[in-house]
Amino acid sequence: MGNAAQGHGRYTGPRRACGGQHRPQPGRHRRGLRRRPTTDFRLSASWDGRLLAAGIPAAHTVALSWISAATGPPASSPEAASGFTFFMPFPSYPSSAFASIEKMPDRLHGFGRNQPITPAIESLRGLLPGRQVGNAPWIALAWAGGMLAVAIAVSGVLFRIRTR
Repeated sequence: MGNAAQGHGRYTGPRRACGGQHRPQPGRHRRGLRRRPTTDFRLSASWDGRLLAAGIPAAHTVALSWISAATGPPASSPEAASGFTFFMPFPSYPSSAFASIEKMPDRLHGFGRNQPITPAIESLRGLLPGRQVGNAPWIALAWAGGMLAVAIAVSGVLFRIRTR
């Protein structure tokens, strides 16, 4: 029997087994509002900054893919070729991706500042919130272009040697 028949005034549908309390709909909070995400990041980059921020990881991905392709011809099997790429993530550890370079030991400062991952990370950290980044994006793209050119050349030479 509905609520109106029990003297509550307006009819709100049949009583539920949970004592008449309405359960929230899926995806909605009890107060009727969606819960806000816990992060408070606002993307305030310009469109050219967003394109550049998307292009830097894409360029590095293409370069690292060609480096991986260059490990194929000298390898004796596909498993051995994939074993060569095991060491590829390690140069990112002494970069500014995980800790600022100033907090690293003194002997790692030079390597941390002058490697391909640091300018890419600094570019993304500055471009996405819309801050000034100087020439870090161009340095990151130059690193990616240099790695790509060397990897294509080495890959071609190794392939020619392997197929003779």
